[in-house]
Amino acid sequence: MNSGTFAEIAEIGGIKYKGSVQFYVSGKLAYATLFEPTRINGLLFRDVLTFDREGFLLRGNLAEPTERYGAHFKAQLVSLFRDGTIENGVIDRSTLPITEKRSCDFSSEWAVGHSLHAREAQFFDGGKIQSGILVSDCRIWSPDGRSYYDFDPGYWVELNESGRLLKQEKLGIQLPGLAD
Repeated sequence: MNSGTFAEIAEIGGIKYKGSVQFYVSGKLAYATLFEPTRINGLLFRDVLTFDREGFLLRGNLAEPTERYGAHFKAQLVSLFRDGTIENGVIDRSTLPITEKRSCDFSSEWAVGHSLHAREAQFFDGGKIQSGILVSDCRIWSPDGRSYYDFDPGYWVELNESGRLLKQEKLGIQLPGLAD
């Protein structure tokens, strides 16, 4: 890789950069600092952007809270799929809709959003939940769809694209705001 510092504002692909920059040997941008908050694929970014070897945006800091897939993402670092959809980021749990249900069915596409901890959640391409920490009682179907598991809060779970359980781990942590 080649690295350096822009002596003045530089424009690459219609986006303005300043300061430190790094290029792959192929000449494609590896990372650079934005000159100003910039909207890319509908998301407003600030600071440093990271790109893969083929020029696709991999990571960046959101400049504003953003709603995607029925969840509100904090203005923090997000990772992206090549099509620009969010792969993972920090969900602001306080903005999630409140539900009276004490359990949720992970086979429902978005019910899972009500039961994930703000610290950790990852998404498949297209927005379906891939993994996260449960914050309420939750029912998750087995991979074959014939049976289900009832989980207490504090489990980390990983799901397949149809919302069925692949892996689980009891974290043994006390999650804030769940002392009911």
